[in-house]
Amino acid sequence: MKILLTRPLEDSILTSKILKQFSIESDISPLIKIKKQQVDYNFSPPDILIFTSKNGVRSFDFGHKIVKDNILVISVGTETKKLIKQRTNLNVINVNGDLSALKIKVAKLLKKKMSIVHPTSSNENTKLKDFFLKFNCKYKALKCYNSVMVNENKDVFKKFLISYEKGIISIYSSLTAKAFVKEVMKYKLQNFCKKKKVVVISEKVKKELNMLPLSRVFIAEKPNERNMVELIKKISGGHKIA
Repeated sequence: MKILLTRPLEDSILTSKILKQFSIESDISPLIKIKKQQVDYNFSPPDILIFTSKNGVRSFDFGHKIVKDNILVISVGTETKKLIKQRTNLNVINVNGDLSALKIKVAKLLKKKMSIVHPTSSNENTKLKDFFLKFNCKYKALKCYNSVMVNENKDVFKKFLISYEKGIISIYSSLTAKAFVKEVMKYKLQNFCKKKKVVVISEKVKKELNMLPLSRVFIAEKPNERNMVELIKKISGGHKIA
């Protein structure tokens, strides 16, 4: 059984290498492209850096003078933490889970008037901003990259959907799910989706696929690479899943 990897190219290559260790073949057709943005670092050194994605880590300048030795670095996900540790010797506190788990962890560490910087692709996350305001802290979303929907391997994408009737498709983000739906509709491939097994990282991602006639969508136990790979292994190995 073969799997289609739709993550940005760098992440898809890493996932492909992991799956190859378990004799799982994969085709790579990224539906999202990450573009670094020019960043204005003209602000005071923050007390806390929060990374909620590997793309935020890749796009942030850890060598900049705003990064002090005593800065508190928090990551969401073990893969994000590993990438941070490859770039800096700073201590990193990891949170397994989502933004809700992050809030619970961070609440225990906050002090009044702390400043928090969040390298991200988005503008201010109002929920995070409001959360930190409750503690009289300042939140800054540092927009350092853009996520763009683009299918650069159209032939690979179309061939996989048409040729592998019982193939597996992995989708790691809501934006990727939107891009997947867009491409399927564009090339009128809806009927080729019916028998595919789709592995998604969260319930939120699954909802973005509701427009397609998918018969089997599996959600990872936890929203991280390890659990996605475990689920892919389970499905491709022929284990029965309810």
